[in-house]
Amino acid sequence: MLNKTALIIVGATGISKAPEAVQAMINTDVSGLYYCMRHEVIQMLKQEKGSIINIYSIADLNDMPWAGTYAATKHAVEGVAKSATPSHTAQGLMINGLAPDTTKTDIIAKQLDDRDEEVMSTIHPLNRLGIQEVIANGIALLLSDVASFVTDHILNIDGGFQAK
Repeated sequence: MLNKTALIIVGATGISKAPEAVQAMINTDVSGLYYCMRHEVIQMLKQEKGSIINIYSIADLNDMPWAGTYAATKHAVEGVAKSATPSHTAQGLMINGLAPDTTKTDIIAKQLDDRDEEVMSTIHPLNRLGIQEVIANGIALLLSDVASFVTDHILNIDGGFQAK
């Protein structure tokens, strides 16, 4: 099962963001993941096996002051998943995460001109944005038998951003 919850509200960061905007992000990012995982775990326990991959963000793993509220919700998302892992791993469930950096999806591509993409690429040692196929391959890896001993892990697919 794959979970991706994200609501990003552009504008003020952290505590200066409107309370309604913060609540909307919490409702989508944190509560959304909680309810998805709750139903997934119930079903997977009936099956006596299963694998959950949660999509996080590098904002969860780094200090990003321009993305304070988003990063806070992603920290909470990681906490929800990590709190479920110890009790459910022994019951046959594998719970992992994947933390991509900016990936050139159709939505992102429509928002960027060539100069924007060039500037955004410079934050990665690989000097380019991520591509969807690489993210999909990371998900496939975590769901495969090759990763049958991997649980409670976050796979970074970030073009070397963490290495900076």
